[in-house]
Amino acid sequence: MPQHRRTTYSAKRSRQTSRRVNDSTIGTHVARRAQVEPRHYVRNRAVVRRARLKRIAVGVVAVAIVVGVAVGAGLMAFRGAVGGALSLKDSDAKDALVAVRAGEPSYTLVSVELGATAEPLEKSGPDALFLVRLDPQGGTMALVAIPAGLQITVDNQSDSIASIAANRGDAAMINAFEAFSKVDIAHFVKIASSDDVAGMVDALGGIEADVRQKIDDPHAGYQLIPKGTQLLDGTKALTYLRATNIDKAAEDRLLNQLDFAARVLSRVFSSEGNLATRLDSVGGFVQTDYSLSDIESLGSWLGGIAVNDISTAVLPGYFTVVTNVTGTDEGRYVSTSNEVSELVKKLESNEKMSANDLGSADLVKPSSFTVSIQNGTTVEGAAKALADSLKAEGFKLGDVGNAENPVYSETIVVYKGSDDKGLSRAKTVIDAIGVGRAVDGEAYYSFDSDVLLIIGADNKPVS
Repeated sequence: MPQHRRTTYSAKRSRQTSRRVNDSTIGTHVARRAQVEPRHYVRNRAVVRRARLKRIAVGVVAVAIVVGVAVGAGLMAFRGAVGGALSLKDSDAKDALVAVRAGEPSYTLVSVELGATAEPLEKSGPDALFLVRLDPQGGTMALVAIPAGLQITVDNQSDSIASIAANRGDAAMINAFEAFSKVDIAHFVKIASSDDVAGMVDALGGIEADVRQKIDDPHAGYQLIPKGTQLLDGTKALTYLRATNIDKAAEDRLLNQLDFAARVLSRVFSSEGNLATRLDSVGGFVQTDYSLSDIESLGSWLGGIAVNDISTAVLPGYFTVVTNVTGTDEGRYVSTSNEVSELVKKLESNEKMSANDLGSADLVKPSSFTVSIQNGTTVEGAAKALADSLKAEGFKLGDVGNAENPVYSETIVVYKGSDDKGLSRAKTVIDAIGVGRAVDGEAYYSFDSDVLLIIGADNKPVS
């Protein structure tokens, strides 16, 4: 077989071959030039893109509107529900309210029914009443306790304010108090049962109270409440507000109710949390003619008000006890138009008041005047027994004996109207014995002492 000789390439030939290969492949590995789209196609695609973005934007706006409407509707429904829960139910109070201009000072009457531990102890009508003066311009709130036994004359007939409410309705009560106090009532708040009182307190998370005396009164409730500052739930609050087995019974209970009411108002208008939410929580327990917006407007300047910032007072007057036609003793509270007029002047001048002691400013030193005592009952020795008691308290005694006729159902303390300290002296005696009515009787009674005390059947003999 013929043998083939292996061909070898010289360097020169190798270079020539490489050039030929390179020349033949130039351009074959370069990226292809992009195709150019027609201009009208580019424009159409931009229009499509803008349309798509527009549709997305419209969708987002539509969703936002729907959500906003839903939230707004929910908020309106919430506010409507709160307002409806707070509205007056079975009350004709609106018929007696007097409108005031926005921003002007106004008076609100608050009516509270505390109930009792047993049905025989229940009394008709409110058990606690308060007059609230609100002054947006001065930024002040004043709270006045009104005893439920306050005597008011309506159609020439004297009756307690609680009985007027029970027998004639809330409007009649408001009208009677307006005529008595000479102030216009613009708003009304009502807590209609003991369950509502307890429910309101619990809804607010309890109320911190300054309990000044131990409470252990089975007629008020079955809870023992020790002395001191403590958080009271609804059940304990009822016991605290009802209790009368304390030093001055009706007087101290009134002060307890006044202090507790101030603490409730401070809690409602607290700067913590949301006012509307708090109102929603208590709405099922409180009734009022105030709208939610009205209360929020109050909150705009009352927000964060402290208990000590609320001016407090007790309607001036004194407690007494009378026996009704059924032979049952009933508490009564007597006040005069002059005393109320002086209080209203203080309220309208925004004078800061504090009801730490009921009527203490009107009392005088017992040894600074003389007291004569007459027994106006058939109870033997009543005058001497009371004289010994008053003497032990530092009173100076005049004549002690029996009245001409033992027919007095009510204890009276007669003072001389010409004596500028006469009323204060009479109040001092009433405060000491815990019963009685002050009477300017200088023209009808003859006595040489500064004050004449005539014992009535309402006085309890000293044991």
